[in-house]
Amino acid sequence: MSDIKGGNLIEKSRPLVWAKFRDYTAGELRLLEVYLSRINPRDPETSAVRFTLKEYCDFLDIKINSRNLKAQVKHFVSNSVEVPRGDKAGSYDIYPLFDQASVEFDYKLANFFITLSCNPKLRPVFFDIAEKGYVRYRLRYTASMKSQYSILLYSILRDMIGRGIKTPEITVEKLREQLGANEPSYNEYRYLRKRVLDVAVKEINELSDLQVDYERVIIGHKVVSVKFNVHQHTEPVIDAESSEVSGSSLKDVPESQRPVKKARRGAYEDVDWASIAPTLTDKQCIEIAKSVAKRIKDKYPNIKQNKKKDAVANIVENAYRIIIVDGEAERKEPLTNPGGYLFKTIEKTDLDDYATFDDSFLK
Repeated sequence: MSDIKGGNLIEKSRPLVWAKFRDYTAGELRLLEVYLSRINPRDPETSAVRFTLKEYCDFLDIKINSRNLKAQVKHFVSNSVEVPRGDKAGSYDIYPLFDQASVEFDYKLANFFITLSCNPKLRPVFFDIAEKGYVRYRLRYTASMKSQYSILLYSILRDMIGRGIKTPEITVEKLREQLGANEPSYNEYRYLRKRVLDVAVKEINELSDLQVDYERVIIGHKVVSVKFNVHQHTEPVIDAESSEVSGSSLKDVPESQRPVKKARRGAYEDVDWASIAPTLTDKQCIEIAKSVAKRIKDKYPNIKQNKKKDAVANIVENAYRIIIVDGEAERKEPLTNPGGYLFKTIEKTDLDDYATFDDSFLK
């Protein structure tokens, strides 16, 4: 990637963090990140930023030449973004972020240059950051992200933890809106989780200064929101309101921003529990799985070690269907704690009542 310096800082206003980039690709969001790293957010006179053709293509992850450059630049600057006003809940303005793109050929350097200038109507969003609040982070954390969901979720989580929200919780509807997850299939949580949230969290954990995991919040039989657990595990740069953390002494760094060791993933944390038991939390499913795993060794002593996790998942899935789903018609009142009920019922019954795996699981 061209000209990504480790020390390049982005200072992004809160309205821009919470703007809705419905039609922006990951490449276009990366280009915006680089633009933000090259302006002085306290000086509107720096609003024009020049890129070489190679930089422009690298950041967008596209291949273009001088003949189709015009069409691509026109497409990029015509993209609109929905920016919240902040003066009234639910109010917003829709603008293109950039009002001008100049393309010129420098004969001395034998190269094309593209200059982008922000929309004057959005200058407060780019340059009045102290008044509106902002997040500050290093460009390298987002510049290599391949998913637009990762870039958007990263800055949202940075804003929320910077404001002291230790375990940010966002409704599923709000997440879809903010991340631009507009595919009809994303109305089903399992697809939103697999194709949006898991992708974003994986990239954030691998490429940025945050370590993130999340869990579902369920009301009735519906996943209504997602609760994120976020830790900052590299050098303290920064908080959301702009008070930069300085100095090398760890004791001066807020606990939430101190380096943390990445927790080892448990044996059952990577199981797709949302598909197996959609009305239970992952934490509940994992506790049930651990309980089953303790019994499965005695019940099936010849089970193959590499099949044990699948066997546990098979039992939990069938038990959930039989006890929670099929048993609903016989219950006079809905369960107040389906996870606890399932845990206790499985413990009291024979695992053979739920196991349907075949002989290939056995030695």
